Amino acid sequence: EVGQVVRVCGASGCEKSGTKLCTRCQSEAYCSAECQRRAWKAHKAVCKPASSRPESEAVEFLRANKLYSAQVKIEQLQAADGPAAPSKTLEALRSDLDEKIKAGIYSEIIGERVALQKVDHGLGYV
Repeated sequence: EVGQVVRVCGASGCEKSGTKLCTRCQSEAYCSAECQRRAWKAHKAVCKPASSRPESEAVEFLRANKLYSAQVKIEQLQAADGPAAPSKTLEALRSDLDEKIKAGIYSEIIGERVALQKVDHGLGYV
């Protein structure tokens, strides 16, 4: 798809598409658990917990499908970066946000409006 950020697997020598993010840092993508294990020795030297990075709040908003809050946070991070080209991490966050918006995934109440969220038996308006 045009404009979508494609991540290559972070394992040395692998050219497959990286669809699974490192659960610790959320910034390196791998095509499989096997590739992630192979790359761990090198990756662990630079891997920082997502909670210690400025974009961690946006990552958490995206995980919770709080798309409005994620969009606001991503825009704040982009503004802080200035006019330079956005980092790969910000590009990936923007891509993830755009995919969820296109899919119609929302679960956040903004201005006391009703939102579709997970409930015990599936999805429901709360």
